[in-house]
Amino acid sequence: MGRTYDNLNLVTRRLSECSSFPELHRLLFSHRLPLRVKYDFGEMEDKVEEYRNLLDKITSIIFSPHIKVSTNPVILRSEQSGRLSQESFRETVKDLKLWRRKHGRMAPEYVHNEESIDTIENYENQFICLLVNEIEADLKDIKDYLLFLNDSIEGYYQRKQVNFGPNSIFDSFREKRFPYNGIFIVNDLSIRNVNSITSRLSRKLKNIKGSEFYRLNSKKPISRNVLPTNVLIHDELYGYCYRYYKQNFLMKRKSDAPMDVLYYNFFIGSLFAYLDSSGLLEANKQIYFKLDEESQRLYFGKFSFDRKGFHYFIKQDEDNLGIQIEVTYKRSMKARYYILTSFDYEKDNKKMVDDKLSLIGKDYDGIYLACFNNHTHDYDRKFPLSLFHKKAEVERQFANLFISTAYCFEADMLIYKEKCPVCGQTGVISRGDGYGCLDCGSEYYIYKGRKNTTLWIKSYRRRQ
Repeated sequence: MGRTYDNLNLVTRRLSECSSFPELHRLLFSHRLPLRVKYDFGEMEDKVEEYRNLLDKITSIIFSPHIKVSTNPVILRSEQSGRLSQESFRETVKDLKLWRRKHGRMAPEYVHNEESIDTIENYENQFICLLVNEIEADLKDIKDYLLFLNDSIEGYYQRKQVNFGPNSIFDSFREKRFPYNGIFIVNDLSIRNVNSITSRLSRKLKNIKGSEFYRLNSKKPISRNVLPTNVLIHDELYGYCYRYYKQNFLMKRKSDAPMDVLYYNFFIGSLFAYLDSSGLLEANKQIYFKLDEESQRLYFGKFSFDRKGFHYFIKQDEDNLGIQIEVTYKRSMKARYYILTSFDYEKDNKKMVDDKLSLIGKDYDGIYLACFNNHTHDYDRKFPLSLFHKKAEVERQFANLFISTAYCFEADMLIYKEKCPVCGQTGVISRGDGYGCLDCGSEYYIYKGRKNTTLWIKSYRRRQ
């Protein structure tokens, strides 16, 4: 785990100081809740240089590792055995079943002896594997930040489609000078250096983790509280690695909470920070907070607020790392939404997360995934939220989230009883108090007021 883990863990510790929303309001007002982090590239450049030097030491250790010599008692034929130790001689004399009569006198046919076993599987080398894992986690954090900065066009606009209408991505380029700026990194030597060194170190780490040394010693993980052995203290290479670990990794970690739990807590803190800054929650709103000491998950009391004629009721899902949002309009029209959180959304866990979204989503009008890292380039119903986003970006994302739950338009009631307002198809059927589209799965209400008719899209292309 790297610095992102430590930063998210700090957010959890600060949130644990609050037992109610008024206390969280004061924490936010004092700017003591670190919901945003900005890396110093000068410091980052120094750090990757340190890692380069450290991995050189580790590579030298792998080529000439500390070897543990142990002895194993064996029984050998007497003609195959070498010189016996005093202990082996005594064991042989006492073991009568090893003796046979030869030429009129007793002689040992077999003898007790000891064989020496040399192995690189030992505590010191297991520590080196622990250190490799720590470096890898920290480099992943740096690469995630570089990816965040060095955006792609798809990532910047959160879409893959190409179209040429007035709302296309090309239309927004008209406001930018040519060649277009504001998306990619331009002539930043520090970022370039960090990116180049990080790429080389990633390749070196891959080679290290593919070695026999790592394969054998990583099978038995050791505690992060590394014990200072004679080798770790006095050997030049091992000693350098141990001192670096002690100064940079050992003293920083004060939690073993899963990353997904810490990210959930961060999401909840960010949500309440938005509700507080936007005025949707009054500073004296009585909502309880409690950190479960065993799971390190933050629990909060259900609460409600009003926004632009809509009533919101929010509560936690105690079985999953997510929240439920119930929205009511004009007292009788209701919709339910769900936000699941996951630190990573990538190739390794995509199927698992997608399956969970599909399972939970059956009971909701809309389901979304909040994630720190999205390496899948699947932007549909994803809520990107990380420590790297600026405050204005986070507030805009949460504002857009609540806009999506109050998707209201003025519309002609007679037309949209038969035509889907989302896809434009006419396969519309009545569903209770609302309407549903058989083509795209969208659902909506139509409310006829005194002056005009309001159409509320409660479910946008609902997944079947």
